[in-house]
Amino acid sequence: MAVKDTVFARLAKLLRIEFDVPTAGLTAKSKLGRSPMGFDAILIDSKLRVTVNRAFRDLASPFASGAWDEATTLGGMTNDILDKTDYDTIPKYRAHALELIKEAFNAAAGADADGVPVAQRPEVRDSLNESLRYLLIRNATLADLAGNRQSIVESLVARMIV
Repeated sequence: MAVKDTVFARLAKLLRIEFDVPTAGLTAKSKLGRSPMGFDAILIDSKLRVTVNRAFRDLASPFASGAWDEATTLGGMTNDILDKTDYDTIPKYRAHALELIKEAFNAAAGADADGVPVAQRPEVRDSLNESLRYLLIRNATLADLAGNRQSIVESLVARMIV
């Protein structure tokens, strides 16, 4: 388990949900300009860069124009994100994830909620999956919302770390 693996997984999820890239075969050596991505310089420097800036704003300051091109690998992008973060160890990243989950859970279920009633679980799950869209590597499920606040938060944090 390493922060690098988690950032790579978040990047792969972003490519899947925002750019419809099939991510099963992506590796650190996959280049932005080659299949399955096949991005051109204009898309990389505009939509991809802006989307990465938005998706990783919890970890890194924005990347300037020209940061990446068709020859950039996903491993290189992952390293660029890691170079800009203070959450470079699993304990630091886990503490960061915990704070983000608590904030999202409070917004979805209520600040005083110790659990989620069965009837409200689909709505809370959908709210969490949307608000944590770029943070959850695997989306929250109804089963994650069973139990008390502490067990729910721990289940969600586990979905944010590889």
